[in-house]
Amino acid sequence: MEKNNMTDKEYKEMWSKLEPIQIKMIEKIGSCRHNLGDIFVYTTPYEKPNEVCTALLHVLDLDTQSPCVPFAKFKKPHG
Repeated sequence: MEKNNMTDKEYKEMWSKLEPIQIKMIEKIGSCRHNLGDIFVYTTPYEKPNEVCTALLHVLDLDTQSPCVPFAKFKKPHG
């Protein structure tokens, strides 16, 4: 299936095969209410866990899109 030119039907078919995403905090920079070892579950990449603070949510959003949507590409910064 060509992922750059997917039809709505093909996208919905791919979407129906996605499984929940579980993310575990293994590193922490700064302070917030979350702790190392905390686990957050997305039932889909678009349904965010309610208990996540906004700072962590930003990082999780970037991580959930890459493995779940095969055509999403994130480039590393140069330097």
